[in-house]
Amino acid sequence: MGFFKGPSEFLNDGQVIPIPAGKGDTRTIQLRVLFTPGHAEDHICLLMEDHLGQTNAVFTGDAILGHGSTTVRNLPDFMRSLYRIRAISEGEVAAPTADSSVVQPSRSFMLFPAHGQEVTDYRKRIDDNIANRLDRISKTADFLSKNSHNVWIKESELLRSVYPEVPQPLRMAALLNLRHSLFWIASDSESLPSPVNFPRNSLIARISDGSERIIDVAEFYSLLDCFERSQNRMPGVVREDVKHMLCTDWEWKFSA
Repeated sequence: MGFFKGPSEFLNDGQVIPIPAGKGDTRTIQLRVLFTPGHAEDHICLLMEDHLGQTNAVFTGDAILGHGSTTVRNLPDFMRSLYRIRAISEGEVAAPTADSSVVQPSRSFMLFPAHGQEVTDYRKRIDDNIANRLDRISKTADFLSKNSHNVWIKESELLRSVYPEVPQPLRMAALLNLRHSLFWIASDSESLPSPVNFPRNSLIARISDGSERIIDVAEFYSLLDCFERSQNRMPGVVREDVKHMLCTDWEWKFSA
């Protein structure tokens, strides 16, 4: 299994991809691009619209899976994308098009993820994804709030508290998700619904490998970008310096 090596084309948010009707069928459908960054910086979903212009399905890619939760590249972007998918599925906003009319989803509205089974109970699946992320952020914030300021907290302690059930093979994925929650708390994400109810922008991280170097969200995203590029070029092979930075236990604290 590899990556597509053929010609590619940039797709724009709201761009329509017509699907030819089958033999003897005069009804047509079309796919409309929905920009949904978060899992990846260029992630998209595809809205399936029928011949009446109704959105009756979303191909969610890796944004919403048929089971479990996906990995995240940028948590604020990911949450915005989930809220956007939910709003369109409920007919609260129009699909991204020049037409300002609201397109109501049909009764047979479904989600078709890239992994797992199709989802008929789309409201519950979308809301479960949103609730899961907010719950993890809330648990992280609760753990931090019970510790004194200016005291470094090891990530391993946080991980045991927030992800007590995670199996060892998924520990690294859980750790990255934990860091996304921590950087959410550390940064200004007030444009989105958040369960965090204490002052932000005072939470800092350091890599506890003897260097005691402070790391910020920009460097974290840069590390993730290097990790993804390494995986794309040579799957299974990651630059040693990037691997060390990501796998080393970090420490966090609120500065006074």
